Amino acid sequence: MVLKNIRSESQERGLGSIVDAVIQSNKTVKVVAIEAIPDKARFLRKNFPSIVVHSCAVGAESGKTTFYINPNQSSYSTLVRSKKDANCIEINVDINKDR
Repeated sequence: MVLKNIRSESQERGLGSIVDAVIQSNKTVKVVAIEAIPDKARFLRKNFPSIVVHSCAVGAESGKTTFYINPNQSSYSTLVRSKKDANCIEINVDINKDR
């Protein structure tokens, strides 16, 4: 279910459209993407093989945490669950320390 919703949203809203625009405007630029949702990270790797994709969250300390995926609007997914997000899907993600 999550995969279907995320892919549908990705196609409808143009996941990677900003990456594509940056690459098209400057072929020599190095793009580094940080994406906590594994399905979206795979999508970016597959469709933009020249970019570096980190499938993780970024925080003050390295470790692991719960990430809440909003299955209806994955762009509203978050590290902090709100009371109104009853339908969120919980996944565990790595946190890489912000340098």
